[in-house]
Amino acid sequence: MSWTTDLLANEQHQHTLIIDGAEFETVKSAIVQCADKAFSMFDETVLDTSMFCLFEWQADEGTLTVVVTDETKQSEGKHRVSVVLPELRGEQSEDFLEPDFLEDMQAFIRDYLTTCLPFLQFSLIAAFSLGNRQTVKML
Repeated sequence: MSWTTDLLANEQHQHTLIIDGAEFETVKSAIVQCADKAFSMFDETVLDTSMFCLFEWQADEGTLTVVVTDETKQSEGKHRVSVVLPELRGEQSEDFLEPDFLEDMQAFIRDYLTTCLPFLQFSLIAAFSLGNRQTVKML
């Protein structure tokens, strides 16, 4: 298990981890690893204009991304952190990703954040999106 880091055109850093497995315990572990990595870089990522800590689920890619944005959800912080779960990607994920799975994922993130000191040190609104930042669910 190792993180890869890519420098994007806008001087932003994309950190990515690929994890095999589709069991919910694997997904929970992936969420924690992704969040912990993102929170470890909050000193460089959170700006005075930052408002949201978005957990974005892209079902077609099987990817969960943690990103800090401004109030418009357009301007992102310096670091984007993603965990890719290939077994949940694309058509293979359609049967697995039932509403209960998404609700369970959101509940786990919400519960995790309530005891996560690195996250609690910042005044950010945690939200969950399903590939559309205009429609988010507050965590």
